[in-house]
Amino acid sequence: MPKQIKIMNEYAVTWPLWNEAGPAEPGELPVSESTSARLRSWARLFNDHSDWESGWDDTELVEPHRLEAHTLLRLVQDEVGDGDDVRLHLWETDL
Repeated sequence: MPKQIKIMNEYAVTWPLWNEAGPAEPGELPVSESTSARLRSWARLFNDHSDWESGWDDTELVEPHRLEAHTLLRLVQDEVGDGDDVRLHLWETDL
């Protein structure tokens, strides 16, 4: 049965992959070390520069963050295979 995988940031979450039950554990999904590093870097940028009350501290980071998210979507989908449904929930860039 296909799994639904979500790529999504959340405050204080360092691994931005989610399964149907909630946050996925690192290593739970078959993603490469390089993609894992990019996912962690993407989440770190969000955690370092976005605040739950005031939003982004530098709006020039928003578009590169959005572009990286779409790249990560393609990478994760390629690595987990066509049998699973990978979706991007990019709530943090809706300014």
